[in-house]
Amino acid sequence: QLVDVRESSLFHGWSSDKLQRTGGHLRGSQLFSHSWICGTDDINQHRAKQRAELAGLNSQPLVLIGTGVECKTCRQDIAVSTGKWLVRTFNMPATDISITTPDSADRKQDGDVDCPLVVGGLPAGDVFVTAEWLNACIMNGESVCVLHAGWDDRDVFLFGHIPSAHYVDLKNWEDPETNNFCPVEYVAVLTDSANRFKLNGARIVLYDTGVGIAASRLGVMLWSLGLTNLCILSGGLRSWCKSGFPAARVPQGSLEVAHRPLGCQPRVTDDVFVGLDFVREITLGLHANTVLVSCCSWKEYVGSVSGYDYISRRGRIPTARWALSGGGKDDLWHWHDELGAAADWNHLARLWEVAGITRSTHVVLYCGTGWRCSAIWFYLRALGYECVSVFDGGWNTGCNLIGWIGAPLIPAT
Repeated sequence: QLVDVRESSLFHGWSSDKLQRTGGHLRGSQLFSHSWICGTDDINQHRAKQRAELAGLNSQPLVLIGTGVECKTCRQDIAVSTGKWLVRTFNMPATDISITTPDSADRKQDGDVDCPLVVGGLPAGDVFVTAEWLNACIMNGESVCVLHAGWDDRDVFLFGHIPSAHYVDLKNWEDPETNNFCPVEYVAVLTDSANRFKLNGARIVLYDTGVGIAASRLGVMLWSLGLTNLCILSGGLRSWCKSGFPAARVPQGSLEVAHRPLGCQPRVTDDVFVGLDFVREITLGLHANTVLVSCCSWKEYVGSVSGYDYISRRGRIPTARWALSGGGKDDLWHWHDELGAAADWNHLARLWEVAGITRSTHVVLYCGTGWRCSAIWFYLRALGYECVSVFDGGWNTGCNLIGWIGAPLIPAT
């Protein structure tokens, strides 16, 4: 089994390494970034072990592909350090692990047509960008509009943000009772704001201070209004600062919303949000090749907890599958690491295909209130899924309005 231990942005093809080799990975290889094992606290180590087990790295011989660079934390080559961690964590024989370099892997690729380099990494990898790419755009004066997504935390934005970024308070973009995005009653004033913040024609870059969930939530809202020329900054503000770029403290302005009905209907696409009636029809088996997928944690999915202090009912919507989606309402650890860098999405997509959820399946995502499933909506777009929708009301709407008490509990396997 080939295991790539480089940064996820290199694996997925979003950036180049120090030798300017094009990002990507060898076909058939899996990502297990060395950065995942650098955390010293118990939670990080536990998550790293879970990721290794999910990828099956604890039960077969491995060939580790590294960059030949030294880890600043452990002062060892990242492939060597990863190998020692695997031996120590799973009691693997050291002889089951070998190490190669990208150059050697390239030579193997040249002589082995069954192991070509996947340049670009993902079918739609441009949905996500790196801090280096964004900084180059800003320094070169290219037409980009940077939006900082938050929730009632403008003070955090003022403390430090990406230069030229505008603050977007998602608290003003959702219905206060249902947490739903209502594009008719609460829609961005795209006439004034588009001119003021140069949204029209510019590449819109979204980020937050977390792992990308807030940025993705804003992204699906803008996408539903027809603003599809947007992307997510992988790793958010932390990746910007980790890359050594300065943070600004001078506010650029806020992207406000109109708390009034518009005189005309906004441009709303039909392929982003679905309503309660459509989901009810899915549970009755009325939509072929359509799968309802829960983006809640496993404990929420099986009904052990509701996941929210303001949602009393526990369970899941009948017929829903589980998306492998982390451990809580602010956590999607199956899909990204603790800094928001992407996990091996190709491997997760293969697991989905085994479960019968393919790229041609109409996937309808839901979570508690629409935030986590917004992030997975973008992940699936990057993976090339053709038809993905969000049930914005999620469990909060479904369990209260329709009286769902959830499917029966199932063993926690």
